[in-house]
Amino acid sequence: MTFTLTAEDLASKWGFADGDLFFDFLWDHDLGDVDKHRVLVEAVRRYLLPLLPGVQVYEIETIHNPIRTEDTIPGDDVAVTIEDDQVLTIARAFQ
Repeated sequence: MTFTLTAEDLASKWGFADGDLFFDFLWDHDLGDVDKHRVLVEAVRRYLLPLLPGVQVYEIETIHNPIRTEDTIPGDDVAVTIEDDQVLTIARAFQ
């Protein structure tokens, strides 16, 4: 299984599947107790932000997308696909 993190999601309250991009996946792997937003934020910082030099993000405590930007994103088509084992590695670090 793979997941795609897109730059345009950083600019939306509803980005990254409304912040739930990893919810079902984590639940299915007995990691439902791990904060899905922490996992998402870490994945974005590790894998998407290096492709967006100069873009500043902020974290927000919300039921929606927890990591956003107000910066202009150079090329909304910037995206990275990550593997399920990368998500699991991040999630397990937060157990």
